[in-house]
Amino acid sequence: MSFGGILGIGERYHPLPWKTLNYDKDLSGYVADVSRAQLEAAPSYGRDETPWTEPGYGRSAYDYYGLAYPGIM
Repeated sequence: MSFGGILGIGERYHPLPWKTLNYDKDLSGYVADVSRAQLEAAPSYGRDETPWTEPGYGRSAYDYYGLAYPGIM
């Protein structure tokens, strides 16, 4: 999910674990089960950043939302 900025400048991307999303047939799309305040404080990254190369970044999103990380055992 992304928001913020103007015309894409300053926009931030906020990864959401699938378990935080619910599909709404009436809307034909997903609804995030998080508040705006939660999302604003969540792990995020900018257009020119590549956090996925950092070990543990994906896990940080799961940890933030209090969910078990579905890593390989």
